[in-house]
Amino acid sequence: VPPLTMILYQILPAYTPISDPFMEWMLLFSILAWVDPLCIYTIRQFKKEKMLQKKLIK
Repeated sequence: VPPLTMILYQILPAYTPISDPFMEWMLLFSILAWVDPLCIYTIRQFKKEKMLQKKLIK
């Protein structure tokens, strides 16, 4: 895990009133995507997987 990610992950929960871990990760990914454009692909894949999981659950 890159140091930047660890720093953000430690800071985010303290400053965000988000109780849902998924939302916390989406926020983290959005910040990382702004820092590193390569993460945009990761977010898209992550969203696709979550959508597939929701379809499978139904």
